[in-house]
Amino acid sequence: INGYPGVNFFHTCEWLKILEEGFPNIKIKLYSVLDEQNRTIGLLPVEYAQRGPFKLGGSPLPGLFTPYQGPLLLESSDTVLKEVPGLAAETLKTHYFALSFPPDRRSETLLSEGSSNWEPKKTFLLDVTLGAEQLWKNLKAETRNQVRQAERHGVEIYEPKALDDWLTDYYAMHETVYLRQRMKAPAKPVFYRALWRSLHSEGQLKVILAKHKGKTIAGGIFPVYKDTIYFLDGASFREQQKLRGNNLIQWHIISWAASEGLRVYDMVGANIPSIAHFKRGFGGREAEYPYFQMSCGFLGKVGYRLYQRYRPWIKRLGI
Repeated sequence: INGYPGVNFFHTCEWLKILEEGFPNIKIKLYSVLDEQNRTIGLLPVEYAQRGPFKLGGSPLPGLFTPYQGPLLLESSDTVLKEVPGLAAETLKTHYFALSFPPDRRSETLLSEGSSNWEPKKTFLLDVTLGAEQLWKNLKAETRNQVRQAERHGVEIYEPKALDDWLTDYYAMHETVYLRQRMKAPAKPVFYRALWRSLHSEGQLKVILAKHKGKTIAGGIFPVYKDTIYFLDGASFREQQKLRGNNLIQWHIISWAASEGLRVYDMVGANIPSIAHFKRGFGGREAEYPYFQMSCGFLGKVGYRLYQRYRPWIKRLGI
């Protein structure tokens, strides 16, 4: 995997093992992409889940804290890029298949397809090579004021050194976020344990908490891969959100990334208007990435229509 061009954090063996351990109900397979002469020209990681009679597959499968995967290709011609998603959906015999590429030069090519199977998703990318001083100036005025508010309120940044220092508080916030929407939390503590064990000791994970008068009020989880840091997950207690702990966490990680010589901060996702508004305040560039989905066969098409119709109830049941 690491030898392929275009590899990102969510392709790595470490991440696939974290998913396997953190979500025991899914299965992961790695496929070769072959050309007409049966030569390997790429790799495709796929996660599978069974939901009643429906077999779901994805690279990535939705709901696994994984914004991008897709194939790793030695030759990234437009033809190959366009053919792989549909070919995978048909070959892997799933009732539903999803795939997303990271935001890069391929996005425009794939989204120009005009197919209903493709849609643009959005994220924000910050060039942290600009340095902390310029990055602070790039913040929207409202966001700068909110960071200052957090400091005036006495909110402090805390970086835990051991799993037991943060997991209980963080998971309580994680559950609360979804309970407010009458939904089951998508992750269990086992996912966060696997994340910490696999990455923290290697210097590839930052867990940042905001505390007020000794109480945890917000938290964020940020994996690091090569020259990029990602905003993987965040949570906070609603009643303390006016203290602006989330804003202080984001500014802390941006300034840290700049001081460490990283190149990009990927804020991972801006597809919900309220979240997009929050992330836009930090001055990044809005970038599109291509998302593909296909329902296959009669059962898959009927199942997808039912899911779209009853999605709120299905999510509340955690199915």
